[in-house]
Amino acid sequence: MPIIPGKKTLPIERVPIEAPTGVAAQALVARATLRVDGAAQPSVDALMLEWLVEERINTPARCELLVQNWGPVGRSVGLLFDDRRVFDFGKAIELRSAGGVTLFGDEFPQAGAPRLRLVAVDRLQRLADTRRSRSFADASDADTMRRVAADHGLQADVDLGGPTRRLIAQLDSSDLDFLRRRALLTDARFRTEGTRLIVRPYQSVDAPPTSFMFGGELQSFVVNADLRGQPTGLGVSVWDVAAKSGVTASASLAAATLDVPNAGSGASIGQSAIGNSPLAIGSTSAGSGSEAADLARALLAAQARRFVTGSGRLGNLAETLHAGSVINLTRLGALHSGAYHVTLLRRRYNPTQGQFTEFEVQRNAVGRP
Repeated sequence: MPIIPGKKTLPIERVPIEAPTGVAAQALVARATLRVDGAAQPSVDALMLEWLVEERINTPARCELLVQNWGPVGRSVGLLFDDRRVFDFGKAIELRSAGGVTLFGDEFPQAGAPRLRLVAVDRLQRLADTRRSRSFADASDADTMRRVAADHGLQADVDLGGPTRRLIAQLDSSDLDFLRRRALLTDARFRTEGTRLIVRPYQSVDAPPTSFMFGGELQSFVVNADLRGQPTGLGVSVWDVAAKSGVTASASLAAATLDVPNAGSGASIGQSAIGNSPLAIGSTSAGSGSEAADLARALLAAQARRFVTGSGRLGNLAETLHAGSVINLTRLGALHSGAYHVTLLRRRYNPTQGQFTEFEVQRNAVGRP
């Protein structure tokens, strides 16, 4: 099943649409160019009712289409696509991102014409569907990531440091979960772009942060700073395969202030407000002494980054962003203006709202009041 690099831009044109009551009959519609197995489908473009492209950190990207499925068929009328000549399971769909069709569903509403709903996911889904046990001797985490990429026909673009470990074990887990664990231990994030597996440190910045102003392109935003789950220290236990014994390690408050190292971090505020609150985690995973220490630091940092979480909506498709990007939000007051890491992007189009982007973000600190 081929995967085709997605388009970076969407041409926009004014086209007439059948509008519901109270909505102008002329709407600004994002006409996305759809390709199926590499071939353009202009006749399908005109039948698209809604589309969605979703990206999450360390998760297969997902594309969903809703297409009108009723019209002329030969000398009669009927279901346009149920013969599976245009769309079929495994066919590669390209609409900003690309992936193979995994869901093929018909909808028959009480009022209105039948519709076809399609879901396609990118190559990371192959990693999720492959489960195994194996080990890697004298390898770094970057080495194992490159091996996983090669196993699935992906070109590895891995920019990570880290030590060579005596033994790395994958025990009865999917390749995707194994990759996620290695990414956690190295404080990294990954995604696919075409046939490339791109792995970068979590805090790396691919481009200068894009700014969005509330009242401008940032149409709405909801943000919460929550001290629950903000430990001042964290301890973990793992099973050392080579030594055949349990290993424990801990991380202190210093490891939690990675993104915004100031007094506004959740751990720092929590320590001042309610005192020390260390957290102990018993893990059944395999590792080593060095992995246990890395895991403790990584889990504490991950918890810290969830201190401030937000969700919002942009009035455009945010073409340059991807899950993992850093954005700068302004006009949100002293506490909540500033830089955030994007954890989810959901680009959408429907005829009543046009094109827009929903997003989720996180960071480990609030601003100074």
